[in-house]
Amino acid sequence: MFAVSESVIMVLMFRLLWCSEMGCDGEIVYRVYRDGDEVGIVEVLRKCFSGFDRFKLDAETWLSYKVDYGFKTDYSLVAEVDGKIVGHVQLILRRLKLGRDYVNVGGIANVSTDPEYRGRGIATNLMRMATDLCRKEGIHLSALMTSYGYVAHRIYRRLGYADTYFAQRFVGEREEVERVIKEIGDVRGVVVREFEEEDLLMVMRLYNAFSEGYSGVAWRDADYWRNKIVNKRFGTTWIFDEEGSEFLVVEKDGKVSGYSYFAIGSRCKRAPIGRERGVLIELVAGDGRSLRALLVESLRRMLEANVKTFELYLPPYEPYRSLLRGFPLFVERGVYMSNVVNLRGLIEECVPSFNQFLEECDREFNIRMGLRSRYGDVVLVIKGNEVIVEDGKADVVFEINYHTFTRMVHFIEDVVKAFLDGRINVVKSMVSLREALQCLEILFPRMRFFIWSVDHW
Repeated sequence: MFAVSESVIMVLMFRLLWCSEMGCDGEIVYRVYRDGDEVGIVEVLRKCFSGFDRFKLDAETWLSYKVDYGFKTDYSLVAEVDGKIVGHVQLILRRLKLGRDYVNVGGIANVSTDPEYRGRGIATNLMRMATDLCRKEGIHLSALMTSYGYVAHRIYRRLGYADTYFAQRFVGEREEVERVIKEIGDVRGVVVREFEEEDLLMVMRLYNAFSEGYSGVAWRDADYWRNKIVNKRFGTTWIFDEEGSEFLVVEKDGKVSGYSYFAIGSRCKRAPIGRERGVLIELVAGDGRSLRALLVESLRRMLEANVKTFELYLPPYEPYRSLLRGFPLFVERGVYMSNVVNLRGLIEECVPSFNQFLEECDREFNIRMGLRSRYGDVVLVIKGNEVIVEDGKADVVFEINYHTFTRMVHFIEDVVKAFLDGRINVVKSMVSLREALQCLEILFPRMRFFIWSVDHW
């Protein structure tokens, strides 16, 4: 369904080869993956990322990433000089839940340039090639994860990527863990045990139920669960270790009511976690008792393995926050950035969410609302409790800061606060401004946002 057509590849190659022939890049050729490129790609990745080097990434492992529905060699882009690969960008397809529905997102990953060839615009050109690929494939939103304040972050901003969400995580040492276990105490009426294959359907249902209350979570089917968690034990899209991790479930009244998934550094053979670290990768339960029991058992097993530093990649919201009130919650330099590749296409994908939000609020409007940002202009026609996207004039036009706009389309912005802060401005209004702002707030409510580590690219 998402295979890159030959015509798309030819257009992308022609566009960048034209630059080479015209002297823009000299001898540098930009193209899509060809059989055998994995060797050169791995060499560049290991030069540029210490994590890949410690993971001992090789060509066979790189090809094995095909177990992920979002990884396609047709989405692997390279820069080549005299037959040598000197730059690479990978486009990863993810279906993320934005609002009430899932949207295809083009994840930008592994942006890398051989150190000997830096300063020649290679990464920038590969990034542009990746966004062109998104456009041709009908992927309306692109996103990446990087560190705030570094050179790469500034380059991504220039290319249209906005700061959408800053990563947070709970970090503690043995003192904090022992305190949490003591405060929770014994949890009765539930049984924690090892995951078994027949538990998968119930685990998937629990994950989907959890996802209902969040924006950002990734769509997963049974193959994804088996390939990425049950069999390979991935911690992120790129790093896995068949050893050193545990997958637990909890039973309440004879039914699976929650699951947890964690890694112990001293037992891992490949994943570069660190021998004294333990990482709680995922923890989901359908009720408070099951959640407490899983948390205690997961932490207890890490303690028994002599873990010294505990990192918990869990949502920074309730009920997790109360359970872990003894753990420091760090807001990190890691930032999720996003870029609207096709504004109208993305807004049309959001229409089902808009309609649900209007129906839930039991409000009806009759407004032609214009939204303007660096990504372009779009007009939403709200009639009753339904939204359609049309061309033409608007009754009210909001001009929106691009960072704010990306948070809005991820449904994590406080619209009223953004308006009061001057990040949303009124360019034109022929209707009640109060009514228009209420409508905007209903269409783009603030939700909890989270992407589990396994789905990170």
